[in-house]
Amino acid sequence: MADKKIKSPIKKKNLISSLLKNTTLGGGIGVQDTEHETIPSAEFNITKGKTTVGASVAKGFSKVDKQNINSQLGFSVTREGDASSVGVEGIKSGKSKYLGLTFSKKFNKGGQVTGDNYIKDLI
Repeated sequence: MADKKIKSPIKKKNLISSLLKNTTLGGGIGVQDTEHETIPSAEFNITKGKTTVGASVAKGFSKVDKQNINSQLGFSVTREGDASSVGVEGIKSGKSKYLGLTFSKKFNKGGQVTGDNYIKDLI
């Protein structure tokens, strides 16, 4: 029997472009240089819809001696709504660990009362 290749209706190029549609990729690199150590770092984040996922890494190198300097790993997830957002962040450096929760809420009603609105509120 002859092996027949099955053609996929989705081409690889179309698959990648459809997965990355409405997606934002970001990141950066940096180097902190002091008299005792040099710390290169990198971060990456991806946003799809209202969700952002990020990761970061940093590793220090001693200039003075061969002392091991702990690396730092970070991870975060944030979900944004129309008037609110919530996020979780975690960082590990050596034996130290950090876990944080962030949130925000936007209030559209209320605020400062001025002029005619002040008089109407009194009546």
